[in-house]
Amino acid sequence: MEVEQNAQEQEVDTLPELKTTIPNFENYDRIFIGTPTWNMALPQSVVSFLNGYNFKGKTVIPFNTNGGYGPGSTFRQINAGTQGAKVLDGYTVKGGEETNGIILAIKGENKAKVSKEIDVWLEKIKQLKR
Repeated sequence: MEVEQNAQEQEVDTLPELKTTIPNFENYDRIFIGTPTWNMALPQSVVSFLNGYNFKGKTVIPFNTNGGYGPGSTFRQINAGTQGAKVLDGYTVKGGEETNGIILAIKGENKAKVSKEIDVWLEKIKQLKR
């Protein structure tokens, strides 16, 4: 249902109002932004989030789940929506196939593989503390 609603919002360029806000956002230096790829782009709610905060001087670390087609334009949109921030290389992984009824594919052996990939990614972008 959310994917369908998002597609309609994208068609008419509607940005939904968010129900919550982040208090003291200015106190955070490092922001992880996790999002699915919907319709090869950011969900409109994430665009609303990006528009609602000042990212100047912050480090933004994007990560993404997708249905097998990659991140689409999500990382480019995050980069554009967080002007003034240092945006690090993102991580993307196939998370599921909603159109085929598979909501989450990161389980079992794949969960261990993805966990290792995340460690490698965090080390590569110098965000893993050991």
